[in-house]
Amino acid sequence: MTEIRTVAVIGAGIMGRGIAHAAAIGGYRTILEDLLPNALRKAETEIRANLDKAVELGKVDASEADAAYARLEFAGSVDEAAREADLVIEAVPEEMEYDSRFQYLLSQCHGNRQRHLSCEAVRGNAFL
Repeated sequence: MTEIRTVAVIGAGIMGRGIAHAAAIGGYRTILEDLLPNALRKAETEIRANLDKAVELGKVDASEADAAYARLEFAGSVDEAAREADLVIEAVPEEMEYDSRFQYLLSQCHGNRQRHLSCEAVRGNAFL
């Protein structure tokens, strides 16, 4: 099995940006994707603020927060995000049209090299 080094998170909403934050803190190169540029900008701002707050609270030191932030990348398409990923995590609303397009794009990237997780938020709880 391939070692996971790069994680792509599809969807920069609350769940997606939280997953991206955790992956970056965990030491993974992390590519966060969303079709909406405003969602990516908001995610970038909130992740940086959360890292700064973690430093302030003594949960991580400043160099760890800076390293995690440096591991984050942002993409405007599923293809761009998933192209180099070893693990793709889908954290988008359940919408049939988007889901079928996502599955097609994912299949075009690197075939069987990738692992894929789909996340759903149900009444405020995240399920994998």
